Amino acid sequence: MARFYTDADAERVVKELKTIEREAGREQGDKKKEKVCLDIDLLVFDDRILKPEDLQREYVRKGLEELK
Repeated sequence: MARFYTDADAERVVKELKTIEREAGREQGDKKKEKVCLDIDLLVFDDRILKPEDLQREYVRKGLEELK
């Protein structure tokens, strides 16, 4: 869980996060194989919740609370 500030838009941030995943060895289709070496998601951007389903997970809610 991390918080950061950027001048980039959400689309650009997601592209960068996916690049980091690929550089760490993640391949397309890994999730279907239940093989995920790194999973980086953008959950909130400019106070907009982008992945509401992830906010239902206890570990995500706890992590967000710790960042406050």
